[in-house]
Amino acid sequence: AYLMKELNFLIAERSRFKQAVGDNDFHRGDINCIVCSPTSHQIITGGKHDNSVRIWEPRNNEKGSEITFIPKRKAFVDGTVLSVAVSEDGILAAAGCSLKNTPNGYVVVWNLKENGNVLCNLRSRIL
Repeated sequence: AYLMKELNFLIAERSRFKQAVGDNDFHRGDINCIVCSPTSHQIITGGKHDNSVRIWEPRNNEKGSEITFIPKRKAFVDGTVLSVAVSEDGILAAAGCSLKNTPNGYVVVWNLKENGNVLCNLRSRIL
């Protein structure tokens, strides 16, 4: 039981959203999945190769005719991000992930209103 608590703590700490570094903190490689928040203008993406989830916010360009999205927050997971979702109220976000080099997977659920803290980790198998 103690080992599982420690593992959950470590995954939660690694997976917590942190501020993106500048406006060019993009995914490294392909994007596997994307979802739009139903309550804000944010977009959440999951990277195929960089094992990260990013939250993007809109910004008008200088001419005002085009909207671009810049990365505002990012979180890292321990495998490929296969899917992302946002709750109807925009408070929760989730990512389905594969675990590296195993047939296992897990889901990370974040509370976006509480600074991107990990609410829970749901694993497909006991590790």
